[in-house]
Amino acid sequence: MKTVLDSIDDLIMVLNKDYLVMDVNASFLKRLKYKREEVVGKPCFEVTKSFGEPCFSKSGGCPIEATFKTGEVSKVTHTYCSGSKKYYFEVRASPVKDETGGVTEIVVVMRDITDRVKADRALKKSEKLYRNLVESMNEGFWIVDKNFKTVFWNKKLGEILGYNPKEVVGRHASSFFEGENKERLINELEKRKDGKSSKYEIMVTAKSGRQIPVIISGSPLFDEHGNLDGAFAVVTDISGIKKVEHDLIKSHRELLEAYQGLKELEKMKHEFVSNVSHELKTPLTVILGYIELILSGDMGEINEEQRKSLEIARKSIERLNNLIDNLIELKSVRSLMSIKRELIFIDELTREAVNELLPAAKNKGIDIKLNIEKDLPFVRGNRNKIRQVFLNLIDNAIKFTPRNRDGKIEIEVREKGNSILVAIKDNGIGIMKKDIPKIFNRFYQVDASSTRKYPGTGIGLAVSKEIIEAHDGKIWVESEPGNGTTVYFTIPEYI
Repeated sequence: MKTVLDSIDDLIMVLNKDYLVMDVNASFLKRLKYKREEVVGKPCFEVTKSFGEPCFSKSGGCPIEATFKTGEVSKVTHTYCSGSKKYYFEVRASPVKDETGGVTEIVVVMRDITDRVKADRALKKSEKLYRNLVESMNEGFWIVDKNFKTVFWNKKLGEILGYNPKEVVGRHASSFFEGENKERLINELEKRKDGKSSKYEIMVTAKSGRQIPVIISGSPLFDEHGNLDGAFAVVTDISGIKKVEHDLIKSHRELLEAYQGLKELEKMKHEFVSNVSHELKTPLTVILGYIELILSGDMGEINEEQRKSLEIARKSIERLNNLIDNLIELKSVRSLMSIKRELIFIDELTREAVNELLPAAKNKGIDIKLNIEKDLPFVRGNRNKIRQVFLNLIDNAIKFTPRNRDGKIEIEVREKGNSILVAIKDNGIGIMKKDIPKIFNRFYQVDASSTRKYPGTGIGLAVSKEIIEAHDGKIWVESEPGNGTTVYFTIPEYI
């Protein structure tokens, strides 16, 4: 018998009815660092002091005393403190009775359950942590058992579907779906039996009967033997996303219809401009021809007063002709890419444009200075269109530089990277910062009043921008009110 007791890992001591130790096993002596003769014959409470003082008893009493009184097995968990350490023991007292049924001895078995208690507490703490985490999620969380009956819902899923989580425990997962959505869910649940996870979009039925679009990410749960024990899913409400998608589709459709309407209006506008421009061009050409014929004297002598009047009429007709040319230009720029292009000496084209507008500059007392880099490479493009850009920009520089102001226009042409950079700078009236982003808009004028000082249609810069961009170039403006304006544009070199 002694050999059997000494082979047991639990701590065992045998007490008489006076609570004196009659015997202990080897594990008891080893744990408490006693020799047998040091414990035999001593009261049990003195011997167990080696554990430290008992600081807590869950059952609130001594199991040995209870067994002596009742003659029944008594069990309790004791916590012993030794310094900062705690030890947890399950103490079981079993009576040894004589032939009359009286208790003569008690066998006390003390099992160290410290590791188990700590593991249980850690597990409970972990479970609490994960439950708090699940409850604080912005998505729904759903757990079902191996028969796919609901075990747990978090608060968020209850909010999504309008249920109190307690209402749904025990309900089969498929009971929250209807029609083809129910069939889809059942097929997805079958995948869990094969150990597969999946993510899918589906409509779930709320308590109110409303169909709610959700994304479900589901995975299987297994027990310690690898058998299916259930499944869990994260449920994301995508009602908001679906609404945005619907609104975007609706807006896209409306924008498309509006765009088609605008295209029709644009087509009508261009047809109108084209027709009107050509209808105006023909009689103006005839009128201008007759005025020049009269001014030349071929139709008889005219006096100075008549000449001045005819010159005013000729200039007005030329201005009107320029307006019509710009209107036609707006239409023709769109087909620019289909026009045959050629290699162009940009320095030569610059000088041609300056020479054409030099009389107008001199008439206002404006000096034009050219700074053209030598040996510039070719550019490839439509010569007449690029010439039109030079004329528009230089004409603007002349127009917005007042008389008697020591007017200056500087034109710089140089190579920059793989492009030719042109800068046309004047010391005229300048442009306010708020107006700069708008000046390339068609028909935009900084001063659009009926009494404006500087005439024009607001087409020139728009035409120039379209021409430059059609040549894969860029155009921009720098200006300050009272300090003049610089217009820059680039055209890629021909390589």
